[in-house]
Amino acid sequence: MSLNYQISLDSLPIEVLTRILDYARLENVIQLVSHEFFLKSNPNLKTATNGLITSSTISYNNRFIQYSFVHMYKRTKTYLDKDNLSFINEDDVEPLVHYCIHENLPIVLTLSYYVWSLADLVEMVALISNLPNYLIRYNPRKLNLVPGFLVQFQFELFI
Repeated sequence: MSLNYQISLDSLPIEVLTRILDYARLENVIQLVSHEFFLKSNPNLKTATNGLITSSTISYNNRFIQYSFVHMYKRTKTYLDKDNLSFINEDDVEPLVHYCIHENLPIVLTLSYYVWSLADLVEMVALISNLPNYLIRYNPRKLNLVPGFLVQFQFELFI
């Protein structure tokens, strides 16, 4: 017996679904990438989701663990356009990357870390080591350290 996961929303034109998902934003629909059978049963929704992923500026930032630092991150000037960032949580990073590989979707995912303690470096290395490094370009410019935290970090060891 085959289960049918198709929903009526999938009967809408892709252009309409694209506008709906744009309004909902990636942060609120990212969980769909973990449900392969659901997306396979809803091809229009899958196409709109893929379009949203490829058109989004996606970022994971460990500062969101401490929400008091979010406003500082948004105000600090960097090379990123922070007005249109789609922030995802750590649990969504690996499924998103694997989904994009499976679907051949080109994305840029920015991982930004603020290092309060050695545990933050361990968390960062654990996350990076679970990602396939043949598709990833690392930009260590976004590794922020607490002043006075002495670090000698050989990033190449983890690539």
